[in-house]
Amino acid sequence: MVRLFVGIATLLSISGCSADIDDVAVPAVMTSPTPASFTELNSALGRLLTMDSVQISDQAFSGTSVITLERTAHQDSAGKLIMGRSHEMPITVQLMIKQGKCFVIVDNKAQSRQLNNVTCKAL
Repeated sequence: MVRLFVGIATLLSISGCSADIDDVAVPAVMTSPTPASFTELNSALGRLLTMDSVQISDQAFSGTSVITLERTAHQDSAGKLIMGRSHEMPITVQLMIKQGKCFVIVDNKAQSRQLNNVTCKAL
């Protein structure tokens, strides 16, 4: 009787742990990227960073879950820097997956946005 109780308790505790694992976001990489997925990704990052536009490489998130973004330096019509050196820190963005849904997180703002047209897999 005691063995049966211990076996049932162990089974219940293991099944409880596996449910918690699915609720945790894990780093991910993009799978089957399309122009629509990059359009959504650029748009989501623009909204998160309150920028008019964000352009990332077609290789972003293909081999790593983290990318670093920098603002474009202000230039005059001749291409010379207007403001000189920028002391603004680069922005780190991470692609994550949780319960089969992909989303991006901006580390320095602790904000995230779900991506509906992006497919990804856990690392």
